[in-house]
Amino acid sequence: MNKHLNNNLLLPMNLINEIELIDKETYEIKKEIQHKGCPFCEIDNGEFIETTLTKQAVFFKFKKCNLCSLIYPSPRPNKQTIESYFLTNDIFFKKTENKIVEFDNKKSSSFAKRVWEKITGHRLIYRYQEFVESAKKGDKILDVGAGFGDCAELLLKKGCIVEVVEPNALRAKFLREKLGIRVYENTLEKTELQESSYDIVMFSQVFVHLFSLKNTIEKTRYILRPGGLLISSQLNFNSIVQQTIRSPYPGRIGLNPFTMCSWFTPASLSKILEKSEFKVINVKFRPTGFWEFLFQEGYPGGLLTKFILKIMDEIIKIILMKTRTSDQFAIIAKNIKFI
Repeated sequence: MNKHLNNNLLLPMNLINEIELIDKETYEIKKEIQHKGCPFCEIDNGEFIETTLTKQAVFFKFKKCNLCSLIYPSPRPNKQTIESYFLTNDIFFKKTENKIVEFDNKKSSSFAKRVWEKITGHRLIYRYQEFVESAKKGDKILDVGAGFGDCAELLLKKGCIVEVVEPNALRAKFLREKLGIRVYENTLEKTELQESSYDIVMFSQVFVHLFSLKNTIEKTRYILRPGGLLISSQLNFNSIVQQTIRSPYPGRIGLNPFTMCSWFTPASLSKILEKSEFKVINVKFRPTGFWEFLFQEGYPGGLLTKFILKIMDEIIKIILMKTRTSDQFAIIAKNIKFI
């Protein structure tokens, strides 16, 4: 039990259990999460919904907006809390530094994968297909929240002109050195960009963190040319993982109460984009497995056990994609304003 609880023995047992389940620091974090309201409609006009583990939840409740159907934590992080986490938080910076070290140390580790892909024509891992397949040589693309530039690098190799938005200073520096491209070290809302200047604006796991989804989508429509594409990948609230082992809060994959503003389903995000003068032209599901969430530290047992579990996970991936309950989905929408 954490240090904050030791000083308060009067807390009810169900509250203590929930704090331990969600995060050891949730009791303190909760004090900083005070904002209520839909990130798109910007008013609190929603009904509480329940998942398996939120029925008795004291802290983490979800609301579904009555106007746009977006699902959001209630309450959710305020704008200052989100920005301070990504810009100044020591834990986030440490994770970024560790990831950069990993990139520097794995340059020769992908040779076997490249050989396999060359021989079979199949990729061993998911490689941002929704973004790469939608782009063509010469397209001008803005990658918002580019992270460590994996997708941007693939698009550059395809012959696209790529610029990125990355507010975190350490990641922005890494992207400039790794890719040698223009990096806007800011949020999209605060970045000055010309109207109708991009063919594609992409968001890989970004929408979930936005305090104002409405402002970001409006800015995206402004900088996209008529007929240009908004492409976004995000977690699927309808996924088997979210409705079972991840509920009520995705701490198991590194996300925490400082960062989560929205949960999406294909229907809700389609509705939001259509309200914003976009036409949804495709929805794709990522081949995410199930066992990988149970065995994050590696598959248990000997080689035979690991092999069997990995085969089962591949089968599960196919099933989840076919049933549209995969953990992540991508949506591709065309800017129809002025067309």
